[in-house]
Amino acid sequence: MSANGLTAARSREAASRPTVPAFLWLRAFPGEASQVREARHWIESLLPDCDARETLALIASEFGANATEHTRSGDPTGQFTVHLAWSPAMVRLAVGDEGSSLPPEAVTATLDAEHGRGLFMVDAMAADWGCADGAEGRFLWADVPWLGQGGPDRIRPNGAMPTVEAIRRLRLACPGIQVGYDGDPAAWWGLLPGSSYPADRIIAPCFGSLSQLAIAQTPQRLDC
Repeated sequence: MSANGLTAARSREAASRPTVPAFLWLRAFPGEASQVREARHWIESLLPDCDARETLALIASEFGANATEHTRSGDPTGQFTVHLAWSPAMVRLAVGDEGSSLPPEAVTATLDAEHGRGLFMVDAMAADWGCADGAEGRFLWADVPWLGQGGPDRIRPNGAMPTVEAIRRLRLACPGIQVGYDGDPAAWWGLLPGSSYPADRIIAPCFGSLSQLAIAQTPQRLDC
């Protein structure tokens, strides 16, 4: 994916080198409307109760609703994925869908609705957000301040994969890959052996999509 695929919805001040997340979670859900609630409950089961968790759950509901209602994720065999990357300063939420010919739907709804509050709500609640192209779909992503919205500085990982372990596994799958997390907006990036910097960098909004893209390209790049 090109750098242009990770476009922020609005411009904000951001650190040039954001903190690498400490913990990563990934789960796939069937592309059914009822699973939007399940995705929200999953996030609530992972993180301690605080305003930041509620913000993440609300945004996940909106992104999940977009996936099931407006993309091929809502087809009978479709699914959507939810990715969380936690650090004390910021949590990155990304929801992957199976693609659509239309841009994300910005709709409005009553505040007590289960979902459908719209991307206007996301814009108001997130520190940064945007849409990025993936290998076979797209990702809606949002950054939510953790400490800034009352979250504790330490959490129980609750089945999360430590980022260092995720990177170690990716390096085993793609020998020689370079991996980083920086930029404005923040993004994961990878550079395979023999690639030129920065033109051939693989750029993704979440570690799961970076791994998918890097592994898909490794056989061609390494002639194996």
